[in-house]
Amino acid sequence: ERRQKMKAFNYKFNSSKKANIAYDKGTNFFNIGDYDNAIAQFTITIEDDKKQKYFSTDAYINRAAAYIQINDFTRAINDYSEVINFEKDASFLKTALIGRAGVYASMEDFDKAISDFKKAIDLKLNDVDAFYNLSSLYLQMGDYKSVLEYSLLAENNYKKQDLNNLLLLGYIYFNKGVAKYFLNISSYCDDFTQSIKFKIS
Repeated sequence: ERRQKMKAFNYKFNSSKKANIAYDKGTNFFNIGDYDNAIAQFTITIEDDKKQKYFSTDAYINRAAAYIQINDFTRAINDYSEVINFEKDASFLKTALIGRAGVYASMEDFDKAISDFKKAIDLKLNDVDAFYNLSSLYLQMGDYKSVLEYSLLAENNYKKQDLNNLLLLGYIYFNKGVAKYFLNISSYCDDFTQSIKFKIS
């Protein structure tokens, strides 16, 4: 999986200058692939904010992402769970649920992964990533009817939201094509053609 630059969650005010500086350092360390130092800086943010009775949702999410990069899945799950148990904001909840689901999927704990993806979908944010990731999970499990169902939901919501992520769209078509192939639906070739087209765009 390709490492992507950290998405900085700046919706909330970190409660002290020390926490803010550590958060920015953590983000920079993450972006250059220095995950141990990223974790150390996000931990400073979290601990300093605790002293101010502030819950650092953004730092927990980013530290979980750093833990994933060093394969420390238990701590990643713990950080995502902290956010899920505390946070009321739907966008943060969605991020934490999808993140934790991805970790569970990596650990082949499919029941928990499916549960988290469905909780993210239940937030009614029509999140394309949640639909796509759930279709991919079902593909891993060989449940091709569910692959097709969630691939179609991912495709429809992608188009409704007029998104511009052709690589993601290519993967959605790929999942849909595989599902149709195993379900003996003849139009699977069209989906594979679309998949190739968007993956190389």
